[in-house]
Amino acid sequence: MDRLLNMVLRGCLGMVGIYLCNMILVSQGCEYFGAINIVTFLLCSFVGLPGIVVVFFVTFVRATTGI
Repeated sequence: MDRLLNMVLRGCLGMVGIYLCNMILVSQGCEYFGAINIVTFLLCSFVGLPGIVVVFFVTFVRATTGI
């Protein structure tokens, strides 16, 4: 039970982190936004802060390569 609560908390904090990063990027005029969905929630739940980095890295790579 404690482990499940820890994962849910990390997922929620990850979503807050992605939201805050998106707000910072908007204020700077950037066009790249990290997605907030169930996949990113699960990614942040399992790996924590590196999950946020992965979300923005994938977003940047997709935007620059046109995939």
